[in-house]
This record gives sequence, structure tokens and C-alpha cells, in this order.
Amino acid sequence: MKRVIFNEMMDGICIDRIIRDYRYSMPSKHVHDEYEIYYLLEGERYYFIENQTYLVKEGSIVFINKGQIH
Repeated sequence: MKRVIFNEMMDGICIDRIIRDYRYSMPSKHVHDEYEIYYLLEGERYYFIENQTYLVKEGSIVFINKGQIH
């Protein structure tokens, strides 16, 4: 399940607040023309970036460069 709480573009920066349950995963790998900063509020999940998988835990911040497959 994915529930979007907040989604707004401010000065060229997209800010999202999304709640996902533990079963949620992206349907396919993708890229952005922008940087992505991901902050995990609670729990843990695996995050795929380029050719590596990372275990992201509560309170972690993930930075993804423009054009990186994730």
C-alpha cells in the first residue's frame, strides 16, 4: 500500500510525504533528472541503487544522484 500525504513542487524541488506499508516495492527500476533525498521515518526496507542493495533503517537518509537507477 502507498498513500501520498503531501506532494508539492517548490522552487524546482519536488517534496513528497508518502506512507508505504512493509510490503510496498517499486514496480520497476527508474531514474530521475533530479537528485533524490530519501528519509526513512520508521521501520526498515531494502533500497536498490545502481547495482547494489542497501538495508535502510529508521532515521537513515539516502542521497541518489541524477540519472542513477534505483
